[in-house]
Amino acid sequence: MARKIHAEGTPEDPVLAAGILVWRTAGEDIEFLLVRNAKHGTWGFPKGHAQPGEDLVDAAIRETEEETGIRFAPVDLRPDFLDTCIYQPRNTRWKRVFHFLPIHGVPPSTPFQVSGEHVEGSWKTEAEALEVLTRQESRRALIRAVETLAGPSSA
Repeated sequence: MARKIHAEGTPEDPVLAAGILVWRTAGEDIEFLLVRNAKHGTWGFPKGHAQPGEDLVDAAIRETEEETGIRFAPVDLRPDFLDTCIYQPRNTRWKRVFHFLPIHGVPPSTPFQVSGEHVEGSWKTEAEALEVLTRQESRRALIRAVETLAGPSSA
């Protein structure tokens, strides 16, 4: 069976998406905000497609706010962290996703509300997130974020 080829979203010219790995401290733990997609039921980080000509940081901030109601500014994001990956979801266009990490976690009592694109959202520790994240690229971004937040002593 021939694979359908799309005019955009090839490995050489992927659709760009961006999001923020929203985190908070909960006692001794760090928790990350995950959302579960309404269409395919998988868990992931808030993210979405960049609009044509949109800066990736602006896209990450916009998409995170649209999907969770949590607002960040460019100065809130760590300059030493950017996780990127390229993949092709089943029967769709290739995507390159850029994940940013805030310098500080959100306050523990920060409310969130998921968009219509998601059926639920939940704060999860690293171990809990690794149990539900099925995409290796998301798992890697989580691990890199945890290592970055732990600082140089984690090496």
